[in-house]
Amino acid sequence: MTNIKITCPHCGYTYSPSEIYVPNAFFGKPSRLEKDEYGNLDYIVGKGMDLYESYCCDGCNNKFYVHANLNFDTSTVPFNNVSFVLKRKKEKD
Repeated sequence: MTNIKITCPHCGYTYSPSEIYVPNAFFGKPSRLEKDEYGNLDYIVGKGMDLYESYCCDGCNNKFYVHANLNFDTSTVPFNNVSFVLKRKKEKD
């Protein structure tokens, strides 16, 4: 698991992102996705991602703001890599 921490700027108290962000609000909830013939997103209808949050620190009781900087990295999988497909299937189950 990635060791990402959110730190209170007032007192240094640390949090896991899951303590502050609500997953459904964080990723949004699209109700409809429209793509062109090449698979590129044209537009999204629904609630967008919410990358900003405010939180009252459990350590010092001061309010602070958090902004998530989100990136997704992709890579190719060799066509004959059966173990990757089986691993992904087990993760979904």
